[in-house]
Amino acid sequence: MSSTKLTLTIKDASIIEEAKAYSKETGRSLSNMFENYLKTVLREKGEEGVKELPPLVKSLSGCVPLPEGKSDDDILWEALQEKFL
Repeated sequence: MSSTKLTLTIKDASIIEEAKAYSKETGRSLSNMFENYLKTVLREKGEEGVKELPPLVKSLSGCVPLPEGKSDDDILWEALQEKFL
């Protein structure tokens, strides 16, 4: 499969810096993260049209592989506990 170059404009420079840092931490390229995000959004579309994803899911979709035996709700709950408790 060949690659196609895409240029994006992001208004908030801090988002770019955070994404680059996250990319480095996870060992995934920004291109890979964005491509997986688009695949997730398009997969959700279905025959009935676009199904709106919750904002949190939109921000996380395709970015992090889940550990075996844990759901996305489990991961979210653990992260919220770590942050706020």
